[in-house]
Amino acid sequence: MAQMVISLSKGLPLSLLWNVVNPGGGYRPILDIAVQDSTRFKSMDLRVGLSRPLEIKRLLTSPTPALESLTVEVNQVPSMFWSWDGAEVEEFALSEGAPLKHLNLKDFPLTIESHRFSNLVTLFLDGSAVPASLGTLLQILRTSAQLEQLAISRNTRGEEDLQLSPLITLPRLKSLKIEHITADYCMTPLASIYAPACSRVNVKDSAYSQPVGSLDVLLWQPEGIQAAALLGFISSPESQIGGVPATVSITQISTTIFISCLATEVWVKDKDGFRWRSLEFRRREPLKLLKLIGESLFRLLYPFSSSLVDPRLMSPHDLLDLRPWSSTLESLNLEGYAASLSAMEQLGQRIAAPSGTGAVATESWMCHNLREISLYIPGDVECATYIAALRSLVRKRWSGEDSDLAPAIQPKWFRLNSRRYRELQDVQSEIQRVLPSFTFEST
Repeated sequence: MAQMVISLSKGLPLSLLWNVVNPGGGYRPILDIAVQDSTRFKSMDLRVGLSRPLEIKRLLTSPTPALESLTVEVNQVPSMFWSWDGAEVEEFALSEGAPLKHLNLKDFPLTIESHRFSNLVTLFLDGSAVPASLGTLLQILRTSAQLEQLAISRNTRGEEDLQLSPLITLPRLKSLKIEHITADYCMTPLASIYAPACSRVNVKDSAYSQPVGSLDVLLWQPEGIQAAALLGFISSPESQIGGVPATVSITQISTTIFISCLATEVWVKDKDGFRWRSLEFRRREPLKLLKLIGESLFRLLYPFSSSLVDPRLMSPHDLLDLRPWSSTLESLNLEGYAASLSAMEQLGQRIAAPSGTGAVATESWMCHNLREISLYIPGDVECATYIAALRSLVRKRWSGEDSDLAPAIQPKWFRLNSRRYRELQDVQSEIQRVLPSFTFEST
């Protein structure tokens, strides 16, 4: 049947879709036919397994001058080496031909150090198909200015001598996915790529916490265009997608920092699909990374209208510095006695804010755009100190009694959550006279 179809095609380009994960005994004649007419294949999509002898290498080393798209997925491969018919198969090169447009490899030992991968439109590498050398990966990106989709997943191999690459501009990149790989392997491409048109970003680095390093500093450098592009502020100079101001949400849970950026409360869809950005970093010093991120966003040339910072489960000694977030923070959600006390003290302070020209500094309240405040206080703490700090904040920031600076804007809500119901309920009415949006919720 396969031979008849090829004969009737009369020299037209061919596409091969071949699933031999659980092949029967008749795959070898089909393979022989495919090898015989390999010069006519425009695309190949091969899904293979290791339970039976395979000769995919024979097909891919045959002449494929017309090949534009190649997908090879191998199931259940423990490493980059495996045995076919009892013989170990190492990395090998694709046959010579014109550069491909699309490459998708999963756990397949094909070397990507080839001119055939120098002008890609899509590049998906998974598992052992991810090159051990970052230099190899960055070289492919450097020669693929037409790249629109990039995905790198499941690489646990590190590189001892990491070399930072000159900035690589990918003007057409629309989708970026980097997940479940070592922190250095994740951060090097992020810090090396400038992708102003990228609207879908999904980043998850190593499952193990790493110290904040030089690559973090490089990515989140003040006014850094790499981070600005990742969050969508380069492709949208006025910080708007669909006419709605962008919102950056940052959540800390233990040592993990989650960053997401959406145009609205619902996803915005354009001709290329839904736009969304999600980044996840695990660091042993998460507040140090938070400060880097805050300082980077503060100095963006494309300011955004709101920012949500939501740190949780911090140790008693970890205190969030609000200064980097002062010009952008609209919503604050904090857990912990010390963290909440520190936040209330900082919110009662004035801060110098540059004018529009940057020539004259004026005073304003810390986080002057803050609209939503939610604090959680454990039930096993001394309430007197907390109540005193709460009264002091309300008096300074909103009553106007202790300051010649105009009171701060009233928040939409100020929620206090605690099991210490009786002590805190006694001051609720007092606080509400100045701050009507204040509510106490027993947990």
